[in-house]
Amino acid sequence: YENSAMSEFAPITTAAVARTDTSTAPDAWADDATWTEALPNVIQKTILNKPVPQKTIFKLAYDDKNLYIYARCLEPNVSQIKAATRDNDISGFSDDSIELFFDPGGKGRTFYQFCINSNGAVYDALEDPTAPGATATVTWDSGIKVKTAVGKDYWELRAALPFAGLAKKAPQPGETWR
Repeated sequence: YENSAMSEFAPITTAAVARTDTSTAPDAWADDATWTEALPNVIQKTILNKPVPQKTIFKLAYDDKNLYIYARCLEPNVSQIKAATRDNDISGFSDDSIELFFDPGGKGRTFYQFCINSNGAVYDALEDPTAPGATATVTWDSGIKVKTAVGKDYWELRAALPFAGLAKKAPQPGETWR
């Protein structure tokens, strides 16, 4: 990340991740109970480090197998949400979306990029900005499960991202990912 052009302008944010127990049912991660202990976070800046035009509130939780992501993107004009992409791993994603970067190693050399729109289309890639040509490995599949919904003045994302594709194991309490 630090070696890419994005490091020059994109803010790096830290958020707490709550431990959850979703072992009661395979799809329990989409239920509100997953987020009981998770603290709400508010996205303040765009990728260009400018104030956001609409607020996005997100929560993060985890268990032994998955990282769980919840985001509510406030949008007063939901009919104007740009969401043309319907297939996964389409390069050049330009829809209104949530974009996430994870660097479990914390070194900024190899990281994972996710872009998810209100249709539930996912672009997931393994990034290595130091590799020759510095192209993303879009054939990498994270195994992420996504559910989205559009409401009167928002769109919402709930996702379960398996640790198996990222770090092979869940982070330990107090451990920091970038």
